[in-house]
Amino acid sequence: MNIRILTLCVRLSLSITILTNVTSAVNKSNVTLDPEDEKSFFKRLRKKFQHSSSGEHEDSFDTVEAPSAHFGEALISHHLAETEEILKKDLEEYMKDNDNYVSSFGRYKTFMMNQMSPLVNNFIVHSRRGKADDEYCDFRYIIIPKIGAGYTAFLIHFKLIDDPKKLKSEAKLGLSHMEKADVGDDLSERWSQVENKVLIMIIFCGADVAVLHMKKTK
Repeated sequence: MNIRILTLCVRLSLSITILTNVTSAVNKSNVTLDPEDEKSFFKRLRKKFQHSSSGEHEDSFDTVEAPSAHFGEALISHHLAETEEILKKDLEEYMKDNDNYVSSFGRYKTFMMNQMSPLVNNFIVHSRRGKADDEYCDFRYIIIPKIGAGYTAFLIHFKLIDDPKKLKSEAKLGLSHMEKADVGDDLSERWSQVENKVLIMIIFCGADVAVLHMKKTK
């Protein structure tokens, strides 16, 4: 077997391994891709393999690295005033990959899921799609401290908008809506360790973001 064929076999094996790992990660994270997202994703993967099999130097690959997860770390340390700056920095890095191989919603959802990763050891993280009639929430997270890991729960709503001029105003409206809707007021009935709640409203627009929060006691 000549060197070129052997190299192609090795690269094919690596591509299959990467696809298997990505598929496993997607399944575990409950990320759902619609048919167009899947088609775009596999087209992107095929393009990378074609580059590889053509013998081009690996430095030419448009490798996408996983974003940082400083937002989750900020929640753990209760540095809430820093969350907007932290998210903006990580989002700018994340959005440098301009190949939209998932929908806008899926892209931000994946970004936020990664941001939540530092929380899994000490918190129970619930997530769900926003209700169809909720104009201030496209997706939500309920983050509950495990027994012995603290007393503060975080309730996070995020929304996507198209007008960057409305980032702050939409964040204010969304946070006000969360407060008026008594979001999280029933948590203490289900989880006795919860004594304090923090409501967090996140508005995304392109590579920009606005974050507002409000603390509530039991």
